[in-house]
Amino acid sequence: MILTRYVLSEVVRTFLLALGGLSSLIFIAFTLSNLHQVQGISLQFLMVLFPNLLPDVFLITVPASLLIAVTFTIGRLASDGELNALRANGVHLGRVLVPCLLLGLALSAGCAYITHFLIPQAHYNRRSLFGRVLNGLTAQLGSSVRDFRLGAQGGSFTAKGT
Repeated sequence: MILTRYVLSEVVRTFLLALGGLSSLIFIAFTLSNLHQVQGISLQFLMVLFPNLLPDVFLITVPASLLIAVTFTIGRLASDGELNALRANGVHLGRVLVPCLLLGLALSAGCAYITHFLIPQAHYNRRSLFGRVLNGLTAQLGSSVRDFRLGAQGGSFTAKGT
């Protein structure tokens, strides 16, 4: 029980650190890739867009962070000689990995929830948000805009005007 808590605390600490660092980098990349699609946006648009990017970011960073955390934790235990001490006392190495496997199972369930429920809703919210921005742009420009392309995905918007 003490060994399980010790290994789990080490893995969770490293996982949270890796998740924060990787999520920050991926979030900045996702934000910049979405912001280049629409120019002249407001702060209100950004505040609505940011939460809709988080499920995509976490779907990428959670598995990578767990891999980094388990690798670093087991590597640190080996370099400090703690794995050798455990083996000398008759503890099987599989017992050290059980907390890592349980954490991986819980995070896999979380990623499945993100994939099946949060990502479709975030994509719908993001597309409707871009549609509202385009409606506002065409209303400001008047009937001079007939066809407007949004980003590399090829979503188009046609302004109805005379």
